Amino acid sequence: MITPYSNIISVTTLAPNLLLDTYTGAAAAYSLRLLRSAYTGSAIRVRNSSNSEADIGFVDNVLDTASLLRQCGSGDGFVKTWYDQSGNGRDATQATAANQPQIVSSGSVITENGKTSVQFDGSNDQLHANYSGISGEDIPFSIFSVVKTNTGT
Repeated sequence: MITPYSNIISVTTLAPNLLLDTYTGAAAAYSLRLLRSAYTGSAIRVRNSSNSEADIGFVDNVLDTASLLRQCGSGDGFVKTWYDQSGNGRDATQATAANQPQIVSSGSVITENGKTSVQFDGSNDQLHANYSGISGEDIPFSIFSVVKTNTGT
């Protein structure tokens, strides 16, 4: 005789530990990946070849490249603002279009090793943020970045 029974299996999916969830107290934090689970803002503000601007957020903790490509179409895209995910509001911006780093080229997302990346031209591209109140010899700080240089150009 077979006795009917039911097995109930409960599966809980834990959210991944994001960098700023583990290491708190950042003065500023910029990434094309989500760094803090409590952050609900956009990653970047992008200007397209027609000078139309749009905020681009995250999907599954990475930059929403579908929205990025909808914004840029078959043209280019440039980062006007890189939003600070630390919660301190130190967004990095560049108002001068000629000095904005590129993120889309001819309708294709710029990548490095398969990951969306921002390309600075090595000449005048730069983003500026206000770091007043966090500098000084008595304040320890660290800067972490991933950079690839192009030699020979």
